[in-house]
Amino acid sequence: MNSFEPMFRLDIRHDYWAPHSPPLIAEPDEETRRFASLPSVRLRYGRGSVEGFCTTDRQALAMIAEEAPIALTFRLRATSDEVLTVTDVYAAGQNQTVVITATAPDSGTLHSGETVTASDLRSLKDPAFPLTASDLVARPFAVVSLTLDPGTVNRTWSIRFGAVERFWTYNVSGGAGDAKFSVNDTQDQHVFEQIDALDRPDGRVMRRFRSTTPIPARSRPDQRFELVNDGPFGRRVIIPVLPAASARIGAIDPSGTPPGGNTDIYVYL
Repeated sequence: MNSFEPMFRLDIRHDYWAPHSPPLIAEPDEETRRFASLPSVRLRYGRGSVEGFCTTDRQALAMIAEEAPIALTFRLRATSDEVLTVTDVYAAGQNQTVVITATAPDSGTLHSGETVTASDLRSLKDPAFPLTASDLVARPFAVVSLTLDPGTVNRTWSIRFGAVERFWTYNVSGGAGDAKFSVNDTQDQHVFEQIDALDRPDGRVMRRFRSTTPIPARSRPDQRFELVNDGPFGRRVIIPVLPAASARIGAIDPSGTPPGGNTDIYVYL
């Protein structure tokens, strides 16, 4: 009976779902499937990860690999429609796909930047891009090609995708006309400034407060913003926890959208 030991682990990370695994699964190409079908090799797939195991008889593995580097290719498939929407490198909606090609290092990330960037995008029309029938039905979220030595033991690599960042705008309707509302960050990480009010078709006027810097999208936002009123007897908290923005919602006033995009949030008093 063959004994197996860890060969490698590839972790797929996404800032939007951190610290949890993103809804991405790896799909091997035909050559990788054939390699994984050998009795001396095992590949295990999970949400956001791929693990490789091989026989402890390294001589046998080298013979299987014909004493040449092992080439593995995986397509990352999204199991949620939300993935493309919240990934910063796809924010522009380009008809491109992230392609990571690496000769596997000892450990660490498989891309040059802190996260995957536009430099990792490739056009689907690129002759070097090996299209498959499934690619024509659904564009892969990413393609990862690894070249590793048969002697590879217990290596861990990662690919990290960044989340979109948007300006948040709170649109506040109601309250006394002379109220001095403001939005306050209880963690002192973000500042909101009051911008021009918005006249709604129903006659209501919405006071608007926009973040001065973009805020990263998160599946479980940890920001804590509050609506306060600076009255004659001091500051009073009106809403202790304002609703968080959705990464899918754009601006209601496109002409005033700052570079990087804007998400509108409605607050009714």
